[in-house]
Order: sequence, then structure tokens, then C-alpha cells
Amino acid sequence: MACAARLVAQHARLLLECKPGGLALHFRAAPELGTVCRLALASALASESGALARWELLDGHSVCELKQRVVSKGTAVQAFLAEPTFAQRVPVFVGDDLSDEDGIRVVQDAGGFGIRVGPGATQAHYRLPDVDAVARWLRVAVRSAMPADELRRHA
Repeated sequence: MACAARLVAQHARLLLECKPGGLALHFRAAPELGTVCRLALASALASESGALARWELLDGHSVCELKQRVVSKGTAVQAFLAEPTFAQRVPVFVGDDLSDEDGIRVVQDAGGFGIRVGPGATQAHYRLPDVDAVARWLRVAVRSAMPADELRRHA
């Protein structure tokens, strides 16, 4: 959206991330601009006829994300699960943000594991405190799933 590009032009510490299904306006380097970012995107949505039916404004960790309503991490996971490569697999989704909740819900509905990283409300059945805990958990999971001879080759 043009309003996001204008904000980034006015404030060098903002970062605009263009995505196939929307955009993310990051304000981690300028947390005082969070409200300005959200209001600008909300105002742009409200001013365009029909935009609120097609687009969704999400708040994340130092980011405002504008995404198409038909696109979500849940729909992406559903597409993966429909692929033959993923048949008979147990899906796992690890996420730390509101936009991850759709993916968590889909994998849990499919019999998999949803894991929330850090604090915050979630529908995930499991939680890890931080990224370091995720890395430790992955190392243990890989070691326990990998045959001993292959584990030695990767050691």
C-alpha cells in the first residue's frame, strides 16, 4: 500500500516487507511509531471501498501486517498436507505470533503438534519459552528420530 511506503520514506527506522499476499510494516527499530503505523494502515483500509472484506490488519511483535483474508499460514499448511510427500506424516507447527495461530490450529486438527514460543494467548497444546528452547528441542528430536549410523555421519 502506498501509505506504508510513504511512512517508510518519512521514517528511516521503519522497514516495509512486501509479501505475495500482503505486506508487513516493521517498527522494531522505532517502537514509538507503532501506533502511527497501525492507524495509517487501518485508515487506508477504511478509505478503500470493500477493502475490509478482502484484507485483514494483524498486530505482531513490533509489526503491523496487512494480509489478504483468503491467505493464511493455515491455508499454506493445508496445501502442504494435501501433497503426497506429506501423507502419513505428523505435522508440527512452531510459532510465536498471532498470524501463526491458523497454522497451529490446522496441524492440531490434523493430529499434529502446535507449539507456541514465548508468552501470549494461544490455542497450541504445547509451549516453549524462547528460540533457544526450540533449538534444543529440535536437536533432541532429530537425535531421537535419526538412525545411529546416520547420526554419526552428521556429528
